[in-house]
Amino acid sequence: MLDQPKGAEGVCQLCGLDSALRLSHIIPRFMFRPMSRLSRETPMRFSSQERGNRPGHLKQRLLCESCEQRFSNYERPASEFLRTLNETGIESAMQPIRQTSLDYGRLKLFFLSVLWRCAMCADGIVRHVNLGPRRGPMTSLLLGEDPGAENEFPVVLRLVVESQEARNAVLAVPERVRRNGRNGYQMYGAGVEVSWVVDKRGASREDLPHILHSDGSWLVETVRGADCSIWARAVANAHEQDRCSR
Repeated sequence: MLDQPKGAEGVCQLCGLDSALRLSHIIPRFMFRPMSRLSRETPMRFSSQERGNRPGHLKQRLLCESCEQRFSNYERPASEFLRTLNETGIESAMQPIRQTSLDYGRLKLFFLSVLWRCAMCADGIVRHVNLGPRRGPMTSLLLGEDPGAENEFPVVLRLVVESQEARNAVLAVPERVRRNGRNGYQMYGAGVEVSWVVDKRGASREDLPHILHSDGSWLVETVRGADCSIWARAVANAHEQDRCSR
């Protein structure tokens, strides 16, 4: 993101200072880059709720150079982690993948930054992301480079048990969900379903074993494609778009 040109003066949405704003990716490129490795006939899908296809490069001038750099520092460990996870070979669902020695701080801040960017973006495709009174606390964590306690805005991942081609066929932007009695959001990209719990109560008892833990461990769930609703809907929508375009 650092090679992007500076833009007009404005107010940075993170630090609140007047500055030249960078043209920021709302969803980092590596979360939809695997789709570019598919066959040329496979279009890039941005959301199961949109008609037609959208390019993956959703951008907006949100951040000053300093805050852009702050977010960029989280992307390398997140990119390597998601790439390795996406390339994991699994034969069947219901076999969780245990990850250890992860960089809790940068991984947690990366995932928080993605949801925050979607909440701050003016594009209608992410119109369902509204953090309400939880936006302030999340902004404070990001501004202070503080990942918070593990049960503060906890994150849960599920890897879809499909071929890599099918797994990476779509990208779905965050949508509001109610998960195990908690308010949150889900999106799909880089082969995984990402869930954020934004409820002040934190994760439910059912989700606690599967959140990113402060000791750097993460028990990543696996799920059949048919049982991952956000992936299944996006794929079905993609097939319908292809049928209608013929």
